[in-house]
Amino acid sequence: MGKRLTASSQTAILKARRLRRSMTEPEKKLWELVRNNRLGVKFRRQVPFGPYILDFFCFSAKLAVELDGRQHCTPEGKEYDLHRDEFLRMYGVNVLRFSNQEFMKNSEGLLEVIRECVQKKPSPLSSPGGRGMSEGQGEGIGMPESKTPH
Repeated sequence: MGKRLTASSQTAILKARRLRRSMTEPEKKLWELVRNNRLGVKFRRQVPFGPYILDFFCFSAKLAVELDGRQHCTPEGKEYDLHRDEFLRMYGVNVLRFSNQEFMKNSEGLLEVIRECVQKKPSPLSSPGGRGMSEGQGEGIGMPESKTPH
C-alpha cells in the first residue's frame, strides 16, 4: 500500500509543480547545467522539504542550491532565509545561496562551487540522530508537516 499524502503535502507538491513550470531564467540555466547527472550526482528541482520548497536539491550530497531574487535582499527576506537555512541544517542539509544576478554573471564559477560541494558527500550518519536521508523517502523527505508551506 502506498504512502498517503496529507493535505499540506498535496498542496506543497502542487506548488512545486507550478514552480517547475514557471522557472526564472537563472533557474532554467542552472537546471540545464545540473540535470541528467551532469555533475556526477542527481539533482531535482523545486523539491518539497518540510514546510519549504527547495529550488534544487541533491539527495546524495544533502545539498540545496537556492537562486535568490530581489525579495531575498529585504530585511524580511533575509530573516525568512535565516530561519529556513536553520531548519535545513537541523536535517543535515547544506545550503548554497546565490543571487540571480551573481549566477547570470558567473555561472561557470558558481557551478564549480556546486561541483566541489557535491564531491564532499556527507556520510549517512552525519544527519541529526544518525538518521541518513535517501531519495526513496518520497516527497517532503519525511520531514515534519507544516500547515503553511512556503
